Amino acid sequence: MKNQKNFYLWIIWLVIAGFAASAFAEDFPDKVKKPISDAIKIRQSSQKKTDKWAMAQEKLKARYKALMAEQAVLGALQDDLLSKVTAKKNIVADLSGRVLEIQRIADQLLPFLNKVDQRLNEMLDNDLPFLKTERQNRLKTLHKILADPRISQSEKFRKTMETLFIEAEYGNSVEVYQDKIMIKNKEIIANIFRLGRISIFFQSPDKKQTGYYDSAENSWMILPKQQNRSINTAIEIAEKRQSAKIISLPLGRMALK
Repeated sequence: MKNQKNFYLWIIWLVIAGFAASAFAEDFPDKVKKPISDAIKIRQSSQKKTDKWAMAQEKLKARYKALMAEQAVLGALQDDLLSKVTAKKNIVADLSGRVLEIQRIADQLLPFLNKVDQRLNEMLDNDLPFLKTERQNRLKTLHKILADPRISQSEKFRKTMETLFIEAEYGNSVEVYQDKIMIKNKEIIANIFRLGRISIFFQSPDKKQTGYYDSAENSWMILPKQQNRSINTAIEIAEKRQSAKIISLPLGRMALK
C-alpha cells in the first residue's frame, strides 16, 4: 500500500510538473523578446548620441582650425600694425624735432630780418643815387611788412629775400631812365645811364653835356666834351638801339683826367 501510495504521488508530481513546464514554455518568448527589444533601443539611442557627438566633434574641429587660421591672420595684421605704429611714432618724433627747430629759427628770424632791413637802408643812404625814390618806397614797404604782426614769418622772409634779390640784380644789369638832377645848383631833367653798381652817368636832353656822379663829393660832375660820344653810345646800347660792343667809359676819379 505504501509503494502504491508513493507511485500515485510521483504521478501527481509529474502531472503538476508537466503542467508547470507547459505554462513556462508558453511565457518564455515574451520574457526573452522584451529585454532584447529594450537592448536594441538602448543601442540605437547610444549610436544616435555617438553619431551626434561625432558630428559635433567634427564641427568643433573645423571651427578650431578656422579660428587658428584667423588667429594667424590677425597675428600678421597685428605685427604689421605694430610696425606701422613704430614707424609713425618715429615720424612724429622727427616732425616734433623739426617743429622745435622751425620754432627756434622763427624766434631768431624776425631779429635777423630787421637787421637786414636796417642794413638795406644804410646801404641806400651810402649808395649811388639811382632810382632812389623807387628803392626808398620799396624799403618803406618792407619795413611796414616786418612790423606788422598779422603777416606770417614766411611772408616777411619772402619779401625780404625779394628786396635783396632786386638790389643784387642792380649789380648785374644796365639801364637808362629819366630823372631830375642838380648840376651847378640848377635842376635839369636828364637821361641817367646806370652801369651796374659801378657808376652812373647823365646826359642832357640835347646830348651836349654829360657827367657822372661822384660818391666822394656826393654830387654830379660834368665830363669833358670828348666823353659825350662814349656816353651816348653806352646809352644807345643799354636801350638796345645799338648792338653790344666794347667802349671806353670814364670811371671814378679817372673820369676827370
